Amino acid sequence: MEFLPYVGIALIIIFVLTLIFTGYVKASPDVAFIITGIRRNVRYIIGRSAVMIPFLEKKDTLILKLVQVDIRTESAVPTQEFINVRVDGVANVKIDKELQLIERAAENFLNKDEVYIARIAQQVLEGNMREIIGQMKLTELVHNRDVFAQKVQESTEDELGRMGLVVVNLTIQNFIDDNHVIENLGIDNIARIQKTAAIAKAESTRDIAIAQSETDKQANDARILAETEIQQKNNELEVKKSQLKEVAERERAKADIAYQIAQEQSRKALEIERENAEIAKVEKQAERLDKEIQVQERKLRADVEKVAEAEKYKEQQIADAKAYAIEKEAEAMSKKAQAVTELGLAEARVMREKAEAQNILNQQALATRLIDLLPEMIGSLSEPLRNVDTITMYGEGNVSQFMGDQVKSMESVFSGIRQATGLDIAEIIQGRVVGEAQGEGFSKALQKEDVTIQDNQTK
Repeated sequence: MEFLPYVGIALIIIFVLTLIFTGYVKASPDVAFIITGIRRNVRYIIGRSAVMIPFLEKKDTLILKLVQVDIRTESAVPTQEFINVRVDGVANVKIDKELQLIERAAENFLNKDEVYIARIAQQVLEGNMREIIGQMKLTELVHNRDVFAQKVQESTEDELGRMGLVVVNLTIQNFIDDNHVIENLGIDNIARIQKTAAIAKAESTRDIAIAQSETDKQANDARILAETEIQQKNNELEVKKSQLKEVAERERAKADIAYQIAQEQSRKALEIERENAEIAKVEKQAERLDKEIQVQERKLRADVEKVAEAEKYKEQQIADAKAYAIEKEAEAMSKKAQAVTELGLAEARVMREKAEAQNILNQQALATRLIDLLPEMIGSLSEPLRNVDTITMYGEGNVSQFMGDQVKSMESVFSGIRQATGLDIAEIIQGRVVGEAQGEGFSKALQKEDVTIQDNQTK
């Protein structure tokens, strides 16, 4: 039971393969397979393969090969001149591969053999041949067989085309008549030819006799004339011989001279050729020496170039070493310049700090001088009061007002000093103690910086 599914699958595969193999068809180029069945359109298979569905589709055969048809009129057919003749011929017909003609041929020759097709075509060709014979004369038939065959082929074209057939070629072999008309036409032609030949022979004999007499007369005249001319020619010949002998002697002398000249020219030409050969030989030797010199020059040039390359390599190495030394020296100089730059920057910074310190010292000196002159300035403010022995104040607040006036006078003096010198006496007095302490520390720092700069310069 476990194998039943596999058996079923195997049977299905076998069934499908059987359908494929039984439904596979392949048509040769001279055969058309026509497949009909479940499909609406009919399939025409020519020179290729196809697959049909067995039991549901049907395959029919249509022969496309060339079929030979013997055409023979069994009974005599009268011509236009009412001369009875029989005609033998051969035609080759076939079903054309054009689809329209194949469809027509399928209606008439489906599954038919060549004999059936030949019999149908024979009936059509013989019928049309009889019709064409009645339209032509016997001499036209005999003399123009190609025209007769062409007319038969043209007259059957439509009728055979409706059957799907075409005439490839048609050949007329024999014309036969029971009354021997064709033979008599030949005899008549023979007699006419013989008569013409006899007349021609008699005329020829007459012409020969006349010609012979004329020839004899002309021969006699010609003989006399010839003898006369011969004698004249002999005389002329003797004269000509004398002239020719004289000319021959002259020509012989000229020939001897020309021969000597030619020999001399040949000798000169030979000498020139020899000289040219010697010159060519010398030139060849010169060219060979020139080539050897060129080879030696190239060899020497190569040796010189090798030496030059070696010198160049040596100089390059020396130049590279010098460049390396210069580069290292430049690096050292750069570092030295950097150190000098840093030293200059340090010196500039010290000079700037010295200037700032000097400015501060100048301000301190000016402030000290102002502070030293401060008692005198205050004394000058109170100078008018020295001549007064006693000052009596009445009312409340007069003492305060008097002291305030004195203070305002001092503030006016301090304000004038600040506007003139930029120094605030009150701030100077307030920060004197702090300034003295800072000045002492700054002085010590300057002394230490001077010592450092001197050490750097010494280095």
